[in-house]
Amino acid sequence: MIRTFHSVGQGAFYTEKFENFTMVYDCGSTKKNINKEVKSSFIENDHVNLLFISHFHEDHINGLDTILKWCDVEYIVLPLLSDQTKIELYCESYKLNDQFINDLIFYPSETIKKISPDTKIIYVRPFNLFKEDFIEIKLEEVGDEECIESGTKVYSNKIDNWFFIPSNYEVSTRVKSLSTKLQKLPFDVSTTETFINSWSKLANRKKIKNCFNSLKGNPNQNSMTLYSGANDKKVTIDVLHHHMIGLGGVPLYFLFSRFRDHRSGCLYFGDYEAKDSQRWENIRRVYSRYWDDIDTVQIPHHGSIENYNPNINSRVEIISIISTGTNNSYKHPSAYTTSEIIKNNGILCNVTEVPLSRVQYKVNKI
Repeated sequence: MIRTFHSVGQGAFYTEKFENFTMVYDCGSTKKNINKEVKSSFIENDHVNLLFISHFHEDHINGLDTILKWCDVEYIVLPLLSDQTKIELYCESYKLNDQFINDLIFYPSETIKKISPDTKIIYVRPFNLFKEDFIEIKLEEVGDEECIESGTKVYSNKIDNWFFIPSNYEVSTRVKSLSTKLQKLPFDVSTTETFINSWSKLANRKKIKNCFNSLKGNPNQNSMTLYSGANDKKVTIDVLHHHMIGLGGVPLYFLFSRFRDHRSGCLYFGDYEAKDSQRWENIRRVYSRYWDDIDTVQIPHHGSIENYNPNINSRVEIISIISTGTNNSYKHPSAYTTSEIIKNNGILCNVTEVPLSRVQYKVNKI
């Protein structure tokens, strides 16, 4: 299998290509960057078996319409959102979004099927409904628009000895606060339909926006994480390719080749808020069986200090991927995040929009 962390800059686009199976996690950045990367990664009409979307921010999904048109996407896995979460998300991001993303927030199935009618959609229920019972399903037996539990082990008969575990974390603090404020308005916004109707009237829209603007807290909290790994414990990573741009713009080429026994597992965080102690315990709870098998981590939210937890790099030599734009206004990644990774002997790989920063490696069984 070839695992790739694509050079899209301030966004997220990651792929795992097996001999007869392709998985994608997130597909977003600037529209120009993500469109180019999608079309340089796949030949037109290539088959994508399984595509996971962590959350509905544009830097994670604004290439979704492109990959749906360019490739034959069989399954899309989305976090299941409540109406109130959709409303909060829309108020936060509608100005940044194109019409496709705004439609996707409220009507995901209908919006996807307008472009790709044969794509099947799977929803993952929030973690607060997570059940301790071990659940395992075969991908090919999941029905269209079926819901599965967070922590479900998904495997395919097209890949020998491999599985995926998505987990949807829906942080309700801001959502509940907004819902309480909206209930005091003299018009109904309790469902997506009544919200859309009220939003269409300018006087109502102003009152809704005032409610939203009074909210406190980090909006980058909701995210569906993904564990991807083999049942076999030990594998080799033949070669890890990564370039960095050093002083004077000189490319520095890093090549790690079988420097130790590796584990196959990769944990994709999306923009998960791992800094909070309770949310950290939540993610450990879902992936507790596989924690020691994680060898690669996509650091949450572009290395933001607001989302990073040093426990992510509690083991040495974790391949630590941070996706950032070279000139991003957020100053990602934070110096705190990178220093903690280095302090714990992590293998820090900053993937930007520069093609030479792309990280790729091949996973083989021992």
